[in-house]
Amino acid sequence: MKKILLGVVALIVLAAPALVGLVAEEHYNGLMSRLTALGLQVVHTDYRRGWFGSTAVTELQPALPATGARANSIETFSLRSRIIHGPLVMRSFALAEIVTELPQLSEISGSSDERAIHTLIHFNGAGRSDIDWPATDRVAADGSSRIRIGEIGGRLVFSAGGDEIDIWLEFSGGRITERDRILLEMGAFSLDSQTRPGASGVRLGSGSLRMERLTLRDRESAASVDMRGIEITGESREQQALVEAEANYRLEAIDLAGDSYGPGLLRLRVGRLAAPALARMQQALEALSRQPLSDMEMGMALLGVMSQTAAGVLSGDPLIAIAPLRIDTPEGVVEVEFSLQALDLKLADLANVSRLTNKLQGDLSLRLPEVLLQRALLEQSLRQLAATDGEQGAPPASEAPTAEVRAALEAQEEQRIALWLRQGLVERDGSSLTVVASLSSGLLSVNGKTIPLTIGR
Repeated sequence: MKKILLGVVALIVLAAPALVGLVAEEHYNGLMSRLTALGLQVVHTDYRRGWFGSTAVTELQPALPATGARANSIETFSLRSRIIHGPLVMRSFALAEIVTELPQLSEISGSSDERAIHTLIHFNGAGRSDIDWPATDRVAADGSSRIRIGEIGGRLVFSAGGDEIDIWLEFSGGRITERDRILLEMGAFSLDSQTRPGASGVRLGSGSLRMERLTLRDRESAASVDMRGIEITGESREQQALVEAEANYRLEAIDLAGDSYGPGLLRLRVGRLAAPALARMQQALEALSRQPLSDMEMGMALLGVMSQTAAGVLSGDPLIAIAPLRIDTPEGVVEVEFSLQALDLKLADLANVSRLTNKLQGDLSLRLPEVLLQRALLEQSLRQLAATDGEQGAPPASEAPTAEVRAALEAQEEQRIALWLRQGLVERDGSSLTVVASLSSGLLSVNGKTIPLTIGR
């Protein structure tokens, strides 16, 4: 009897890893299917299950419309995984451990082994993925270019159903140089985000992205853009079946064409989005991302999704607001505040401008240096002049206007601004121009002057 019992125990111990391997394969396939949320499509998976471990090779490609010749032009890349589901993993109270390598990284780092992603899956299907990649420095064979990639560390924690995901990522920075000239330089970078389902099933979350510095330099002209102190934060939430989301964009400074701009701030908010309709829209868009549709088919499918869910989204009286957009420039401060809300708007109202404007309520406040507006209007006129010359077959030399033509255009734009001042469409405040406007009940008010909107009845 004891021998029989020991035999049964031995059989269970030996068979358990194989049975666990079956479950591990299901979880592996589930992980791969979730990559569609990142815009990737699984082309093929070769999963070979063993007793204490398995191997898998998965080919992926961007989830882009692919038909005809374009289908052959979409590049694929592969993930090679070792799935361990034997006693060594069970000591960590986990179902399986997946070590995933990206062979393409070996072309940059010289070693794919130290660029592995380690994933631990628990018995309930939840788990985490960790990366801890050392810095690498690659030099071209002729020494003409160099790629420096700093240390990368991160963790992704996911729930059993995959609907709760936390991501943390840090990158110490990198640089691309060519013949001792910096073409791209990126400072320390960090990402932290959390995703959760709301009460209505809509995907909500919060997160932040910070980048110390980003420099781009053109190879030919040596023109450069240097941005410093980049920060993006955001949060979405659901309350009483309505979704609100807010994003904040901050920039310490940007150097462009010899001028320095900043600091800058943009705060964008959308609110009163009907959560059930928004959840249906998210689910439909995710389903579409998994289908290899052509451009035309994707466009028609997106139109169908919007038409089916737009009425539900509008039912909450949605609003959008920018409060504020502000950036310091060498000429002065640019400030914008804007809000627009739809009140009892129906899909049928979109086809009637009069009904549409009667159901929109908005406010606008704008301040900008007058010289910036003059410059923007002049650039617009120069582009229109170049386009007109191109249509008439004028020689390329005409694309660079003479001093007389440029002076005439500058005078024209000064007269245009003077006309707007006389009409009260803009007001002068020192060296800046201001506009205060509002829209309500089909009436547009600009700087205190009411303008009725009675078009398209």
